[in-house]
Amino acid sequence: MKTLFAAGFLFCLPLNHVTLQAEVQNPIAAFSTRAPGDSLPAGWRPRLLPNKKGPQFKLVTDHDVTVMRIESHAAAGTIAFDTHINPQATPLLTWRWKVDGVVEKGDLNVKSGDDFAARVYVFFDVPLSSLSFATRTQIQLARLVYGGPVPTAAICYVWDNKHPIGFSARSA
Repeated sequence: MKTLFAAGFLFCLPLNHVTLQAEVQNPIAAFSTRAPGDSLPAGWRPRLLPNKKGPQFKLVTDHDVTVMRIESHAAAGTIAFDTHINPQATPLLTWRWKVDGVVEKGDLNVKSGDDFAARVYVFFDVPLSSLSFATRTQIQLARLVYGGPVPTAAICYVWDNKHPIGFSARSA
């Protein structure tokens, strides 16, 4: 069983501490402000996939700091925090994460290897009109299927065991 000391940010992201500079409509509540065993801080909520086993989320102490511990074994899901940030005024997002085991078959270069012990997604609301017809159609279809908003762009940071820090690539 893999144990991840972290949490999620917007759909699928692990983090246990977030620092945002200014102009944030809904500041992200840090796990470190809560006591172990408490419920999630205000604004955080589980995001689980239908018909899939979800991971276990629990606030615990790690080196005298309250962190989010996520345990996942053949499970899918995350916790999310929705907020609106002006990236011009607030260009930095920071977090800490700790992983006690990697996904050996995780590989950024192939779609079948798109599985990682920890990841942080940051979603952007790019106007549909700026996207290609094919991409607009895919997003509109996804919104119908999922019954709600679907982001139009994203950056995903992953805990990868094969590439150096700072490596970047397009999603396979």
